Amino acid sequence: VRGTIHGPSYSRGQNFVSASSLAAGFNIYAISWSPNSITWLLDGVPYATVTSADLAPGQPWVFNQPFHLVLNLAVGGDWPGAPNASTRFPATLLVDWVRVYQ
Repeated sequence: VRGTIHGPSYSRGQNFVSASSLAAGFNIYAISWSPNSITWLLDGVPYATVTSADLAPGQPWVFNQPFHLVLNLAVGGDWPGAPNASTRFPATLLVDWVRVYQ
């Protein structure tokens, strides 16, 4: 699991490696988003936080305005790497529900 923000000419994020298979059942992925911080949670446990203070000088914190939510199942690319013979296709991202609180 990876939580990442992508701003103008920067990205910040952190991986979380689960001790058990995330494919074994449903999990709850959450984001707690406030004007100056974003925290990612898996099954109620925070695994990463990025704040406006974490950015380098001159990098604007642009996450204090409305945004779109993107859910994706990434295959290939620079991270986690190109698919190989052990990669299962077709891959499925099954979403039971999405809630947004304001």
